[in-house]
Amino acid sequence: MGNLKSFGTAATPEEKAWELEVRRKGQLAQAEKRHRKKALNDILDAILAMKCDTSALTDDYITETAQKLAAEKGESITLYEAIALSQIKRAIAGDTKAATFVRDSAGDKPLDRSEVTNMETITDADRRMMENISKRLGIE
Repeated sequence: MGNLKSFGTAATPEEKAWELEVRRKGQLAQAEKRHRKKALNDILDAILAMKCDTSALTDDYITETAQKLAAEKGESITLYEAIALSQIKRAIAGDTKAATFVRDSAGDKPLDRSEVTNMETITDADRRMMENISKRLGIE
């Protein structure tokens, strides 16, 4: 595998055509993946936005609603969406891991962020010291 080249270094028209074809296939695959995720997100959003009357909320009702939403788009439910429905049913029954999966898959995952609350600013003296250190190390 020592003859691998990076994209954009094609020398011949055949290599350029091959690069374009590989890029095209990659873009098509990315578009398909985005489409699948959006479809799943739409179904989850619709189901999660439903009014919750727990007496009427049965497994069949959730499944039928999801199938109806998919049929309106002219599609059938994928295995990935069926798994999501299963997780919704488990979440309603009280499974917190399933609830986390549904929340995250619907795009409502909370951000993981660290906040620096007591950050001191860099002073002019600090900048001069860093410049001196850079000069000593030969860093421009």
